[in-house]
Formats: sequence, structure tokens, C-alpha cells
Amino acid sequence: MLCRMLPIKMMLREQLRLAIREMEELNEVREEAIRNSRRWISIARNSILESREFRNLRNVEKTLLESLRDVREFIGELKSKPGFSELAASVVQDAVQELVEGIVLCKIVMGEEVPNHIELGVGAREYLLGVSDVVGELRRIALHYLKEGNVRGAEELVEIMEEIYEGINSAVFPDSLIPLRRKVDEARIMIEKTTSEIIFVKSSRRDGIDGR
Repeated sequence: MLCRMLPIKMMLREQLRLAIREMEELNEVREEAIRNSRRWISIARNSILESREFRNLRNVEKTLLESLRDVREFIGELKSKPGFSELAASVVQDAVQELVEGIVLCKIVMGEEVPNHIELGVGAREYLLGVSDVVGELRRIALHYLKEGNVRGAEELVEIMEEIYEGINSAVFPDSLIPLRRKVDEARIMIEKTTSEIIFVKSSRRDGIDGR
């Protein structure tokens, strides 16, 4: 009996080693995905800052689109191994979301058509979350406009903020699928605050004129 068990034990040992080797490879992919994700997030945040300041917009757009292409290539190279590309995609999803945010903001600032998720080659989930975050960046620009006295510019940005809000507010999904409800609430609050600040600036201008 023991003689017959020996080959089974050896076979089990080898099968376990095989699985462990694959897990080690999977962990290496995970670590590489984390490193790449940090780099892409850094690129996205720097690009968003430049877009807010209206600097190097064409270069910003090019850099963001190239980064998204790099994401697709990174994930695509792993598709031959079951589970590898799915793991990488889950690790880099925050980076994709921020890259989408950067591209959409850049396009809005340039006054150009905003691409959809299919054109960008990203998932609908990452796209919706990324576009939702654009509302906060538009508020920053609107406040800058108000400081400069550009009330009309701020009002136009609020209109875009409202368009995004109305779009995402119509989406009803569980948070386990996409955590959108919190972003909807945040967008509504930011729109209300920005609108109030525009009204205040307009009122102050009228008071200043009446007081002369």
C-alpha cells in the first residue's frame, strides 16, 4: 500500500509546486501593476494640474492618451494566462479612472468634443467614475474665473457640471458594481456651492454699481 501511495505523494508535491510557481508569477504581475499604476496616476494628476492652468494642453492630451494606450498594452500582454489580465485590470482601475478624468477635463478646457469610453478603450465603470470627478476640477476653474471677474466663464462651467450631474444621476446601480451615488451627491453639493458663489459675485457687483 505504501509503495502505491508514494507516486501519488510525489505527483501531489509537483502539482502544488506548479500552482505555487504560477502564484509567484501572479504576484510579480501584481507588483508590476502597482508600480505602473502609481506612475500613471502621477501622470494623470500632473496633467490635470496643467489643464486647470490652461498649460500645454495639446501635450497634456497626447501624454494622457499615450498612457491609456500603455495600460491597454500592459493588460493585453497578459491575456494568454487565465486570471492574469483580470488581476492587472483590477489593480490599475484607479489609474485608468484618473487618466479618463484628465482627458475629459483637457477636452472640456480646449472646447472640444469629449470622447466616449469605447473611443478611449476603457471600461464603462472607469469612464463614469472618471467623468464624475471632473465636476470637482471644473469647480476649481470656475472659482478661479470668479476671482478674475469672469462670471460668464464660471456660469458656462456650471452648465457643464450640471450636464455631468444629470447624466450620472440617472444611473442607478449598486455600490458593489460602481460606487457612483456618493459622487452624485458630491457633484450636487459642488454645483450648489458654485452657483451660490456666482450669485454672490453678481450681487456684489450690483451693490457696487448702485453704491456709486
